[in-house]
Amino acid sequence: MYVPFGRYATSSVTLPLTVALGQTNARAALLGVSYDGFYGSAYGFRGDSDVDSTGINQWGLNAGYRYSCEGLSLGLGAGYIANIADATGMQLTGYARQDEFGGFGVRPGTEVLEHRVPAYDIHAELGYASFGFNVEYIATTRHFAEADMSLNGFGAKPSALHVEGNYKFDICAFPSAFALAYGHTEDALALNLPKNSFVATFNTSLWKNTIQSIEYRYDMNYHSDDVSGGLAVAGDGSIVAGAGPVGGGHRNLVLAQIGVYF
Repeated sequence: MYVPFGRYATSSVTLPLTVALGQTNARAALLGVSYDGFYGSAYGFRGDSDVDSTGINQWGLNAGYRYSCEGLSLGLGAGYIANIADATGMQLTGYARQDEFGGFGVRPGTEVLEHRVPAYDIHAELGYASFGFNVEYIATTRHFAEADMSLNGFGAKPSALHVEGNYKFDICAFPSAFALAYGHTEDALALNLPKNSFVATFNTSLWKNTIQSIEYRYDMNYHSDDVSGGLAVAGDGSIVAGAGPVGGGHRNLVLAQIGVYF
């Protein structure tokens, strides 16, 4: 299950930068409560990344409030996780070479950290009539050890921000929506994440039980002088400090998608 750390609300086709930084999938035990708009939960599981991976070494907390009345909706929430290194985007970054940092999940040895790195999440959603707005921020509470994950020779302290607004309307009889989003990260070059991201998405439904989407996304990388690193595997199988992605460049993406739901 995805543990309740982060909200990740979006109308975009591509995922927010906050997803790669914080979304965590695990076999967890969870206890939660909900009453009159308030909710909270606590969970625990055996994480892959840790100083000592034996036993139940991961846990987190989540709490928030939801309210709705006459077209107005409001959501506020916050969460805490004891070690963000178990997040899916930190386990595997997509950086493929064995002797370079590809995430903590590349080999069992790369899961062993010098120290744990907790993180927190705060998010808010506001809707009124056809308008919607949401914002989310995820950040670690301390730096990674330089050998575990680094930026420019120092231990990385990654964070991610997502801000999005959307408007729902009808084109003739077809329900439609338009959304604009902005994403920003700090110290996340090693995770293959851009520094800034700008997204525009249009969704409509031309046929029953279908959604058609077209999206434009512009990603700006970190500065060309920025270098990252992290745990890697040497040719003899030993765990070493390897290089990660370097900064520089940008990306334009145009994406069209047809979805069917049932």
